Amino acid sequence: MVQVQIFDRLQEAVNNSSSGDLIFVYPGFYNESVDIRIQNISILSKSENPEDTAVRAFNVSANNTTVSGLSIQERLILHGPRIELWYANIENCTIKNNILERGIGTDDCYNSTIEKNVILNSGISISGPDADYDFTVSDNLIISGNIDVSHGPFRCVLLNNTLQKGGIAVGEGHGYTILGNYVSNGAYNGYGIFFSESSSSKIENNTVVNCTNGIFLTILSWSNIVYNNTLISNDRGIVVGGSGGNSILNNIISKNNIGILIVGDSGGNSILNNTISNNNIGISFEDDLQGIW
Repeated sequence: MVQVQIFDRLQEAVNNSSSGDLIFVYPGFYNESVDIRIQNISILSKSENPEDTAVRAFNVSANNTTVSGLSIQERLILHGPRIELWYANIENCTIKNNILERGIGTDDCYNSTIEKNVILNSGISISGPDADYDFTVSDNLIISGNIDVSHGPFRCVLLNNTLQKGGIAVGEGHGYTILGNYVSNGAYNGYGIFFSESSSSKIENNTVVNCTNGIFLTILSWSNIVYNNTLISNDRGIVVGGSGGNSILNNIISKNNIGILIVGDSGGNSILNNTISNNNIGISFEDDLQGIW
């Protein structure tokens, strides 16, 4: 038998829920900062339309949480409960089909998904210790914001996201898949896709336009595959600086100031079967990485 309870406040509904419960939020504005600490609950807009169902803020600190169909005014946070000087891990969370007006930040959140959201004036930040776990960020529209991934997860997939006035930055990890994203007018220091101290990753089938540096592999970024990307109307299409052993294959690089730029100590890179056309300079080699930042 299904039991239905009605609450005036969203936090009250969460506090009275049990594992496996669905909480349907009726249209309106809920001026609350909602803390989710009960595992395996879903909070869904009744209308499935985030434009008519708004909540001021969410803090997710429990496993198996789903938040869908809401407009959230402040930055949505996912991390476990605080234990002395750090936060516990959480996992299997899903954030989808929302309007996130100040983006989303995760810390030690594993095996989770951020998908089909509209994110304004901020972006997505994923951080945690290097670990062998999954995280998927897919099909989001990000306007004036970035996707930042730091210290893992090793199997992080960034798939089919559109970033307008933003960029993708990956640091201190390996085994990423960056696939099918569209990045324009990069606001992340002018970079479209930026790698630092990150290795053994795939950067494939992305389109980067109107950025200072389209794809930038720097500072000990080794053994990455840059394959079948399209780089158009950037200052520099692909830049490799202080990194080696990367494969740059089958990319379309056109209408940039410099098509491919190799800087400093960057040996052992393979550059094969790229279409490099209508650039002011096709391939260039420079000694000083400092001038590229």
